[in-house]
Amino acid sequence: MSGVYGVPNIDDDDGNGTEDWQQPGLSVENDTIAFAITGADRALLGDGETIEVSLTGDTSGIRVWYDGDIALGAGAAGDSVVIGSGSEDAVFEVEFADFLTAGLFTATHLDSDGGEVLSVSFEAIAAPLILNNHLQTAEQMWMMEANFGGSWGNNDDMVADMAAVLGASMQTIQDRTYDYDVWVQDEIELGTLTASDGHRVDLVIDSIRQNNRRGLDQFPENELEGPDFARGTWGSGGATSQDSFGNMEVSPPVTVGTVDYPFGRIYWGDAGGRYVPTEALTDFLDTQLVQAPFILDTSWLCVGHVDEWMSFLPDEDAPKGFWLIYSDTELGYGFLESLSASTGLDRYRTGHGYSTVGAIVNDSSLRQLNEELQEDYIEPNLDILKAELGLDEGDVIRVPAYFEEVRGCGGTNVALIPGTANYQIFTDADGTHKLFLPDPFLRSNENDPSSDPFIAEFEGLLPSGPNYEYHWVDDWDVYHLGLGEVHCGTNVIRTPTSNWWESARHLIGD
Repeated sequence: MSGVYGVPNIDDDDGNGTEDWQQPGLSVENDTIAFAITGADRALLGDGETIEVSLTGDTSGIRVWYDGDIALGAGAAGDSVVIGSGSEDAVFEVEFADFLTAGLFTATHLDSDGGEVLSVSFEAIAAPLILNNHLQTAEQMWMMEANFGGSWGNNDDMVADMAAVLGASMQTIQDRTYDYDVWVQDEIELGTLTASDGHRVDLVIDSIRQNNRRGLDQFPENELEGPDFARGTWGSGGATSQDSFGNMEVSPPVTVGTVDYPFGRIYWGDAGGRYVPTEALTDFLDTQLVQAPFILDTSWLCVGHVDEWMSFLPDEDAPKGFWLIYSDTELGYGFLESLSASTGLDRYRTGHGYSTVGAIVNDSSLRQLNEELQEDYIEPNLDILKAELGLDEGDVIRVPAYFEEVRGCGGTNVALIPGTANYQIFTDADGTHKLFLPDPFLRSNENDPSSDPFIAEFEGLLPSGPNYEYHWVDDWDVYHLGLGEVHCGTNVIRTPTSNWWESARHLIGD
C-alpha cells in the first residue's frame, strides 16, 4: 500500500449544524477511508507473532477506528494496535479533521519474542481543497430568475434560452427568496475534495459579502450544504467587491517551467492595495499548495473582478488543450471602425448615451481611454498571465472589447460593448462545450442576432465544429447595465478530474 488518501470529515451528514469531525462516532455517513491488513498477511504469522500498527504525525487531527472504537490518533487510549494471526482482513477506518492533515502509519511484524522481523510505512493525507476550472465537465448551473418590474427590466428571455439548452441541468433561484441579489457567481466559489476510494465531497466557499447583508446570504445553506456537500467561510467583517468570487478564478492545468499544476492555478484581483480579497481566505488558499495562487491588477475596473476581461476555453486541438480568451481594445476599435457609422444602436442610446456606431468611433476621449487601458493595464496583466501560467502569444485568442468610465466609480471603468469574455461555459459529459455569451446588440435590428456583425466576428475567432455551441443571450438590463455579464450571474458545479495524490503529490511536500 502506497498511502491512505481521504477527505476531511467537515460536512454535516446528519444536518444538526455541527461538522462531523466535532461529534465523534463511526457511522456509514461519515467520510472515512479504509485500509486493511489482509487475511493473507495475517495467515503468514507464526505462533505468537503479531503485527503492530502505529501512527505518527498530526495525530490530533486523525482518528483511526478499529472494531468500532478509536484505536489510534485523537481520542485513542494508546499509541499502537497489535493484531494477531487470522484469515480475515483487519480493517481500519481513517478519519481526518482538516485539509491536508497528514500522518504516517507504520506496520511492524514482530516475532514471538517481540523482535522486529519487518517494518513498512505508508502515508495518510487528507485532500486539499481544489477549486474548479472551466475545462472540467459541468453538472449543474445555477442562476436567478429576476423580474424587477417597470423600467428595471428582467432576465426572462435569458433564463428561458439557457433552460432550453440545458434542461434539467439548470437550476433557477427565485428573486424574492434572495432579495433580488442576481450575482450568483459572486456569492459562492465551488471546489471538490476527493479520496483514493472514489469518495467525493463538494465544498462551497461562502463569501463574506454576506456580512454586507447581501440577499444570497442563505443560498449555500439552503440549496447546497448537506451530506457530502460542505460549506466554509474564511474571513469576517465588511466585504469589498474584491471579496466577490467573480474576482477569483482558476486557470486550466498548466506547466510553468518544470513545474506541473494539474489542477491549474488560482488567480484573483488587487484593486489598489486596500481593495483585495480578505486575507483569511487568501492565506487559506495558499496553504492548499496544489493551485499556487497569483495576483492580477484590477484597479482599472469599477467592479474590479478578474472575470471582466478574460476567460479560458477548452480545445483539445490547441497547443495546451485550451485558449486564453482575452479582451483587446485595439481590436474593439478596429472592429467598430469597420462598421457603417450610421448603424443605429437603440440599446446603447438609452444605456450608454451613444445612438450610432459613429458616435462611439468619433468619441476621441473614449478612444484615448481605451488606448491607455490597453497599454497600462490589459497588456501588463497579460504579461503576468504568460509568466505565471507558462503561456505565450500562441495560446491567446484576442477578442474585440471596449470600455468606458462611469459615474460613481472614481474614474474606473466598465464594459461598453458587453464583455464577451465574461461568458459561462457548460461542457456536457459527451464533450460538447456550450458557451453562453452576452448579446452585444451592435446592430440596428435588435431582434435579429443573426445580423449582428460582432457575433459573426467573435465566433470567427473561436474554435468551430460539432463540439462547440455558441448561445448569445440577452443579459442587457439585469446584468450588463448592472455592471456585470453572464458569468457574473451564474455558477456551475463541475466534476473533479485526476487523482491529486498521484498527479499533484509533488506540490504538497513531505
